[in-house]
Amino acid sequence: MEVKCKGFTLIEFLIVIGILVILSTFAIPAWDRFVEINRFNSDIMAVEYTINRAKITAMSKTTNVGVCRRDNKILIYDVGFERGATPCEGTLLFEF
Repeated sequence: MEVKCKGFTLIEFLIVIGILVILSTFAIPAWDRFVEINRFNSDIMAVEYTINRAKITAMSKTTNVGVCRRDNKILIYDVGFERGATPCEGTLLFEF
């Protein structure tokens, strides 16, 4: 009567662990870069959305608007009808 043992040997296990270590040395920096690129793209899309929102607001109110950044927030102000108005002063319309 033969008894067959099923499983992995220590050598096979160490080879698999070695392969995983080698793959992770490439995957972890690539993942960090992936997250960084996606965060940057998300910020760009937020700025683009805010500028488009400011354009639509300016056209619908037939007034000038200013887009400003303060404390990591993007603000849209109604600056009135004068062309020389300061963009970050006036009535706050939206905050993102």
